[in-house]
Amino acid sequence: MVKERKDIDIKDTWNTEDIYANHDLFLKDLDKLYKLNDEIVKMKGHLTESSESLEHFYRVDDEISNLFEKASSYTHLNHDADMTNEGPIKDEQLVVKLYEKCSVDESFIDNEILDAGKDKIMSLLTTNYLKDHKFNLEKLFRAQEHILSAHAIFTGLYKSADTFIADVDKQEDFLYKTTGVKAKIVRFPGGSRGSKPVIPISDACIEKLHSEGYKYVDWNASTGDASGKTYTVQQEIDNAMYSVRKHNIAVILMHDFKTNTVGALPGLIDTLRNEGYTILPLSEYSSMVRWYLLIILI
Repeated sequence: MVKERKDIDIKDTWNTEDIYANHDLFLKDLDKLYKLNDEIVKMKGHLTESSESLEHFYRVDDEISNLFEKASSYTHLNHDADMTNEGPIKDEQLVVKLYEKCSVDESFIDNEILDAGKDKIMSLLTTNYLKDHKFNLEKLFRAQEHILSAHAIFTGLYKSADTFIADVDKQEDFLYKTTGVKAKIVRFPGGSRGSKPVIPISDACIEKLHSEGYKYVDWNASTGDASGKTYTVQQEIDNAMYSVRKHNIAVILMHDFKTNTVGALPGLIDTLRNEGYTILPLSEYSSMVRWYLLIILI
């Protein structure tokens, strides 16, 4: 019989007070994230003026990444500890909602760096701190021809059921022209959050989605490659398997623009097969994993 958390020795449980001694400190960091995001927004148009301005951006951006990692770890651990408690769910919603806001507000960054040109950007890397970002900057310029903006498609996505489905149709049309395949499965940016959406996904939007023949899916396992922290290939495999082992049916979130995620995929496939899992394509006939409904919807 599986023990309830209250029956488990305290030494064998997570101590999230090591992350935040109290909930007020968690909220204080969220407030700090809002202020740091505002600081980056003010840099628009000035990001690449000098080495100083570029380094200032990266220092603020790195601090944002570290705070998101800390807040996300806190909320995920609290939620996993007691999935019947709505408090951690609401905290997770706050974090993801803020992450979505930062992602939209800071969408100018890559374009501003690319517009400056590779020669200028490389000439600005005059300090060791900036040189630490050289690899990712070179990668951005190498990928310049292939960059697509998800925000161009999802901006205003949830204002109404009609604008929502129009943007989904727009993306489907693009994918069909590019690949010859019609995509009928949608993953909401940041996830749907089931009946407690992080972003305002209305019932009307979901009903419209279904009426047009689409299905939506969330995930219940992840490599962690969207957390803001860089994991090694093995750490990404371990992250994914940690969650997979808790479910009979698992949908794993991975991002193919992350180098270590691409490197982790072969090892992850081998691990899944060695542990007896069957790997299936996600199709319109698949069981659709959705957050916090606590069931698998068919």
